[in-house]
Amino acid sequence: MNFGKPMNNGEKIDLESSVRRVLILQVTVASVIVMVTAAISVLIMSDSTEGLSAYLNVLGRNAGSAIYGSGLAIAGTILSARSVRRASEATRTSGNLAMIPIFSGLANKLVIVGGGIALGLIVLQLAPVEMLISYIIVQFASAWTMMKPEKRTGDML
Repeated sequence: MNFGKPMNNGEKIDLESSVRRVLILQVTVASVIVMVTAAISVLIMSDSTEGLSAYLNVLGRNAGSAIYGSGLAIAGTILSARSVRRASEATRTSGNLAMIPIFSGLANKLVIVGGGIALGLIVLQLAPVEMLISYIIVQFASAWTMMKPEKRTGDML
């Protein structure tokens, strides 16, 4: 992507607006995932003869796992945007060292997201399927915005 550089028709792609667009999509997808997870939990527990407390426990555990996994994906996007922002600032000052913020940002993301997944699975004892599926789907939502071609004014598409 050419952040901040004019395109053919004079339109600029701004880093902040791109990050904002990705985050809005991720929050929307995360909300849908949490609602679907809650609905599936309700359907599964509707056949159960257990009490209300067990029903609410399963619902809370599954929805909480989906919220946690989605939050990790959103946090990873924020960390990536921060490292890209730092790299774009580094290109103005020292062109040779501009990739260092990208690589350190990837290492930070690996430690924070990987540690967050480990924390959720081991310490918080969250539901692994719901947490990891929500993480993966929210990450694919950000990839969708990167792969989807933008419609520019003047294009025939």
